[in-house]
Amino acid sequence: MTRFFPRLGRIGIRVSSKLCSGNLSVLHAAIWTTGVFASLMTPSLEAQQVPPPPSASSAPGSSGAYRLTLEDAKQLAVANNTQLQLGRLNVEEKQIAIRAAQTDYLPKILGSAAFLHFNDNLGTVLTTPGLVLPVKSVAVSVVNQDSSYGAILVAQPITQLIGVSALVDIARADANSASAQLNKGTGELVSGVTQAYYGLMAARRIQMALTLQIRMVEPLLKQKPSADIRVGLLEARKGLAEVSTQVAELTDTLDQLLGLAPSTELEVTEPALPQISVATADEAAAYAMANNPQICDAEQNILKARAGIKAAKMDCLPNVAVVGGYVNQEMADYIQPNIGFVGVTASYTLLDWGKRSYVMHQRETQMMMAAKNVQATAETVQLDARKAFLAYKQAEGEVQIANEMVAAHLDGEKEAKDLAAVLTAKSATAKSQLDQMKAELTYRLAQIKLLATIGQQ
Repeated sequence: MTRFFPRLGRIGIRVSSKLCSGNLSVLHAAIWTTGVFASLMTPSLEAQQVPPPPSASSAPGSSGAYRLTLEDAKQLAVANNTQLQLGRLNVEEKQIAIRAAQTDYLPKILGSAAFLHFNDNLGTVLTTPGLVLPVKSVAVSVVNQDSSYGAILVAQPITQLIGVSALVDIARADANSASAQLNKGTGELVSGVTQAYYGLMAARRIQMALTLQIRMVEPLLKQKPSADIRVGLLEARKGLAEVSTQVAELTDTLDQLLGLAPSTELEVTEPALPQISVATADEAAAYAMANNPQICDAEQNILKARAGIKAAKMDCLPNVAVVGGYVNQEMADYIQPNIGFVGVTASYTLLDWGKRSYVMHQRETQMMMAAKNVQATAETVQLDARKAFLAYKQAEGEVQIANEMVAAHLDGEKEAKDLAAVLTAKSATAKSQLDQMKAELTYRLAQIKLLATIGQQ
């Protein structure tokens, strides 16, 4: 079975992980240095949104950017992705193969015709009139010099229908496997698009915050030259360069996944967080078992193995067919020219040196291998679902703690009395807000992975 889909589920994780670590630490260093720009960072991802686009979506905006909601991005990716298009053609081809295999259930109508010209009339017939000897030779045409032959034969296999059924089962299993692979590729593509979308949104927020910070620090540096402020400005510029590169990379990634022209600027919006319908790791594992296409794909090998056993059993039976036909001949004048017949044919291999036994044993072994493969796949899927759920719950708890830390540091700012205490409190608030942004981005990615694992994205 040809595999058409690479792993797309990790698209966006690599760049988003950078957003959660490197650039946020650079931004924190710059804010901590100046001590007065904590207000640039928002309390949560939900509180700060990219300016919403006009009501029309998935269309070029007035600024030239392509307005794109998350749902629009998913639909575009599914519709335009070349590998998914190839996968859909693969499913269609397998469906055609099922119909082709099913035609072998029907009887076959065969036709043949021949015309022969011999260099002479064929035959001298030996005859004995009555009981008189010796034998006399009579010159007659046994086969005419110009001979024609035509026949129509109808054959209906009987025992071979078992083999036909096996081939139909194999074709149907291939179609189911192709459909499962298409679903798997679609899910990985949607998950990758979602991660890249959130990554682009977070990167642009950091880009906006760093740009605003640089604009505010530059006048301050002119008014009050200071080594600390200068270092903070340089750190901010470095962070802006890095995050700008990530914005460009994520934009190119989304353009490619969505089938848009390279370097198309995207205008993303804040999507609503999807609801998670599972409350425990056991529920997540159960959903994954019911919806994961990998299990469906593995189960098709069991169907193929069963079909192989069926075909192997057929080899132990004689090959029986019902035949009937019509013959028109002009080869021998002493035989009527039009002949009809009906009958049964049978054949059997009496000695095959144990081949049928070996093939049956091979098919049974393939059946056991397929069953073990399904079991191993199910265990992997359940373990992945449990891990995804635990990671989601951990990220959810970290978001709650990050929110409480921001609230606590904001209260600490109110309690600060002198300038030094205020600057220290603002620095602590800035750090907690950066940790909050990191926690919420991690939470979103964990949620996306869980939804993809349980088949609910």
